Amino acid sequence: SASSTVLMARQALGYFERGVVAIVIVTLLLMSGAVLVAERRWRAVGALGVATIVGMLLANLVIRKVTGSIPGLIADQAFAAAAEQLVSRVTLGLRRLLILLVLVGGAAVGASWLASYPNRSKVILRTIAKYQDASRVVVACAALAVLWSLGLSAAGLFVAAAVVALGLVLVNFAKSHDATAAL
Repeated sequence: SASSTVLMARQALGYFERGVVAIVIVTLLLMSGAVLVAERRWRAVGALGVATIVGMLLANLVIRKVTGSIPGLIADQAFAAAAEQLVSRVTLGLRRLLILLVLVGGAAVGASWLASYPNRSKVILRTIAKYQDASRVVVACAALAVLWSLGLSAAGLFVAAAVVALGLVLVNFAKSHDATAAL
């Protein structure tokens, strides 16, 4: 019957979502291991960050292509509408995850770039110390971008709070670093 088919499809999509989360966790663990065994750790962090960004952007293209073709594959309009609803629900979560991973990859590339050239980090810290209020606004905007991409979920709130906490710690560190450098 139609209801049992829809129920089976929902269960399959639930398994798919859990599988994607498991794959992401295993990937992050493997990436951490790769950085730990790398001879030049910051270079490894940068390379993994670039690979994460490229991989997630390609995954987004694949998701768009697949989701656009699924409803057209089903002849029955009722099943096509149900499939489209399920696919949009699943892909929303996947796209949010992709955005989060692109942000993590970007942070990894930025950290690698700063660690490779210590003078750059000093210039950036001085700039943050000089424009503390603007830096706090940037932190708030980053947290709002996280909430926009992840939604008002527990994960979204947690990541946004972490972004705010880390950003404010960085601003305070820059302020104290600038004060000690002036002495």
